[in-house]
Amino acid sequence: VPLGNYGIWQIDPTTLTIDSALAASISAAVSNVVLTTSDGLIIAADIAMQTPLVDLTLNAGDGGISGANNFIRTLGGDVSFNTTGAINLNKFIIYTHGGGSAGGDVSLIGDTISINNNAAIGTGGGSTAGDVLIYATATTGQKTVSINNSRIDTTGDFSTGGINLVDLSDTPFVTGTDADKAAFFG
Repeated sequence: VPLGNYGIWQIDPTTLTIDSALAASISAAVSNVVLTTSDGLIIAADIAMQTPLVDLTLNAGDGGISGANNFIRTLGGDVSFNTTGAINLNKFIIYTHGGGSAGGDVSLIGDTISINNNAAIGTGGGSTAGDVLIYATATTGQKTVSINNSRIDTTGDFSTGGINLVDLSDTPFVTGTDADKAAFFG
């Protein structure tokens, strides 16, 4: 912004597909990016933030947030998905490596959350790693966090971030193969 101050991007359509043109604009952002829809949001192109510590927040209504076969990479910026619908990540990568500084946090908040088929979340930074929060918020029906054949890594050079699975029901229900659960939870 040649004559003004940098700020937060915010757009408010009903539904939004992040295509290659929008992904290129997001990737070049020098300030935090917030995309908000009243229904659904689809990530259909790679997002590779070029400016350190720029956060990306995606907010969607009941239509949820989905991504397949793409990635989001920040340089220490946080990535947040917030929806009253489902979050479905299939062969999708979120990587917040800090490039010499701390890795950014990743927050996935939705009714149900599915991370499947070689999807990955990595928050390792050069010095410290960010945290991962996965929060199932369904108010009716089964709250489900499904992690199948995927990886969440919060290893930094000098410290490790936390992995927090939050389900406010009395009996959390986590699906996955026994091997996936053992690898993920120990």
